[in-house]
Amino acid sequence: MAISTKYPVEIEIDETKYSVTVSEATKAQTNEIDVVSQGYKEELNKRAPIQEQLNEAREDFAINKEILAHGSVVEKVKVMFEQKALNKEIFRLERELEVIDKSSTNFGEMLEDIFSKRFDLQVSGADKASLKKEIENKSIGYKNIFNEIGELVTKSKEKK
Repeated sequence: MAISTKYPVEIEIDETKYSVTVSEATKAQTNEIDVVSQGYKEELNKRAPIQEQLNEAREDFAINKEILAHGSVVEKVKVMFEQKALNKEIFRLERELEVIDKSSTNFGEMLEDIFSKRFDLQVSGADKASLKKEIENKSIGYKNIFNEIGELVTKSKEKK
């Protein structure tokens, strides 16, 4: 049994074919990718707990809405006050997320930076430069290219 760490793939974009070789990431390459993603982890870590609180508040609000629709008068009065507080909390958390989102890098941009680094490190071959230019000119996105590469590599492995 042979173990491969390099896979020749052919990617077609608008009827133009690009032949490149995709390598499994080495430990050093993985560390380089981690360095790029580490800066973004801090931004995401700021956002995650607030998003979690917001999701919980929205769930509680939805549950209370059901109680208001089917509960007794006494339950409804109590829940109405709780709904008012939850509504304020949801509004506050949404504003907090907006501030974080405005001050941080767009999540899509973060992913593109990471996948661009992966492309630079793991893709080689004569068509690499022209493929990279095509990806950027047509705004295809490195994440999309790696999804396609993943499928092609999987098919290549299945053939063996």
